[in-house]
Amino acid sequence: LWKLSRRIHREIKLRRMSPRERALHELAELMARDLTGPAQVKEFYFELTMIVRRYIERAHGVRAPEQTTEEFLEAVSRDPRFTREVVSRLRSFLQAADLVKYAAFQPDQPTVDRATSTAKGYIETDATAAAEAAQGNAGAPATAGPQRGQEH
Repeated sequence: LWKLSRRIHREIKLRRMSPRERALHELAELMARDLTGPAQVKEFYFELTMIVRRYIERAHGVRAPEQTTEEFLEAVSRDPRFTREVVSRLRSFLQAADLVKYAAFQPDQPTVDRATSTAKGYIETDATAAAEAAQGNAGAPATAGPQRGQEH
C-alpha cells in the first residue's frame, strides 16, 4: 500500500510539471541511471530521444513518440512553430541517435555528452522561446473572429 501511495504521489507531481520541467526531470533521472557504458548505450540513446519526443508532444501536440524519425521530421518541418534551424538540429540529433540505436555505432563519451547537451539545450531554448511568444501574444488584441453580437 505504501509503494502504491508513493507511485500515485509521484505521478501527480509529474503531471503538475510543465513540459520543460518534466523533460528536465526525466533527463536528470536518465543521467542518474548511468547508462552511457558500451553495453547500455543503445538503451541510453533510446531513452534520450524519447525524452525529447515526449517533450515535443507535451509542449506542441506533435505525436512524436509514435512516429518514425522520418515521419516525425516531416511533421515538424510542416509545422510553423518549428524553424528550419530547429528542424535541422532535430534531424541531426535524431539521425545520429538512430545510428547508435539501429546501426550498432558505438559513440565515445564526448559524443554521448554532446547528444545529452543537445537534448537539454533544445528543451531549454524551446521552452524559453515558447514563453516569450506567449508573453508577446498576451498583449496583442484578439483577432480570432467576430465578437459577440457581430455575427453575420
